[in-house]
Amino acid sequence: MEQQAFDAFRNFFKSPIYRSPNSKLVYIPVLKNASSYYDWVFSQANWTEIQYKDIHPDEDYLFGFISEPMTRYVKGVVQDMISHGSENILCNMLGVKFWEFAPILGIHSVPMTVIYPELYNKINWIPLDHRKINAKEVLQDILNTHGEQSVQLPQERMNSAAPWQKRLYDDIGPKFYGAGHTWFKILYPDEYPLYQKSIDQYLNN
Repeated sequence: MEQQAFDAFRNFFKSPIYRSPNSKLVYIPVLKNASSYYDWVFSQANWTEIQYKDIHPDEDYLFGFISEPMTRYVKGVVQDMISHGSENILCNMLGVKFWEFAPILGIHSVPMTVIYPELYNKINWIPLDHRKINAKEVLQDILNTHGEQSVQLPQERMNSAAPWQKRLYDDIGPKFYGAGHTWFKILYPDEYPLYQKSIDQYLNN
């Protein structure tokens, strides 16, 4: 029953997990970490959609994309607010106290370590937002190492935020720093160490 409940939780995120038909590569998606872009990339390459239960972490090479936890969280909150139509209520001064406790408003703002509690330390995370790490080059190296020739990586971004969405992000973001940032680290203690670990594996080699 517990496994069924977790499978239902994972499927709720509606972002496909993809397996290569030619190797042991498995892409693990995370909303707000270029998941729409890579959904398109791997579907175009005819990778196979699989369920969470079909992942074999001791046999598969798991990879996904990671970004600075608070940045991803705020972007997710903005997306969830837009989805629920609540941006006009929570952006006024009355919303400042609300943001101090790092609320989860929907599927986009759930922390990565909550989405994949038993798996996140077994995934090879590629940083998306570090100035010294080129995520596409890292992914290309992984694909080449595993003999993948079918995946093409277009230069253009997909699903970019509209100007008004960026303004909303700029308005909400500062409300988190301080108490909200502290509460986020207390509630989700593994988020920042996971992000730092993903950076260190590339900068320290």
